[in-house]
Amino acid sequence: MYWVQFESYLPSRPDLHHTYDSPKHATIGGLDFYVDSWVRAKDAKTQSGSDREHIQRMISAQGYRMPEGTMDVRLVHLLDPAKRKELMIIFSENLKPTGFTAAELSEGGKDFDQWPALVNKLLDDAQKRISISAEN
Repeated sequence: MYWVQFESYLPSRPDLHHTYDSPKHATIGGLDFYVDSWVRAKDAKTQSGSDREHIQRMISAQGYRMPEGTMDVRLVHLLDPAKRKELMIIFSENLKPTGFTAAELSEGGKDFDQWPALVNKLLDDAQKRISISAEN
């Protein structure tokens, strides 16, 4: 699944800025992205009114279902020096082919030590599949 979102703070709120502190970064189309990743079970709690809830409703409305578990990487590029505009891409893959469950790969799970290798492959897949280019 590819989830692409642009966000910008309103001019009426000049005090607000995006803050990302992930030490991991990736480059796509010459742009620097902050990288965060996680695993998620299909039945994990979703905050009411959240962007995720909206995406899940859109997917369901089209007759699709989420897999039992996903591994997700969020890529965020800040579009302006003031850090008020962002491009966010979330790239998700079905967890089933890995043979692990979200609970097993989550922090404290019995296979959490396998997560770093899986997330590196996931990020590599995202960088191969996502293309960004500027057109004049």
